[in-house]
Amino acid sequence: MKKTPSKHTIAVHAGMKPDENHGIPNPPVYHVSTILRGSFAEERKKQFQYDYGRMGTPTTVALESSVAALYGADDAVAVPSGLASVTTGVMAVV
Repeated sequence: MKKTPSKHTIAVHAGMKPDENHGIPNPPVYHVSTILRGSFAEERKKQFQYDYGRMGTPTTVALESSVAALYGADDAVAVPSGLASVTTGVMAVV
């Protein structure tokens, strides 16, 4: 029988994916604004999870999954500023 982890355990372990980070438990911090790719024709054919650094990086995804795990939610959204958070909240309702 598996015990339900406490909020403290979830807070410590949420967002950790050592299998995806070469065995490193904590995700690396990505400071990027530009992500380089091949030619434009090649770009149009592919779907990338990360296409512009300011719109999300693996670090942002780790933060969002940690917050979602702490609140028991399916997902969370991290935004870059207070104005973006207010706008996101308003647009979700309007």
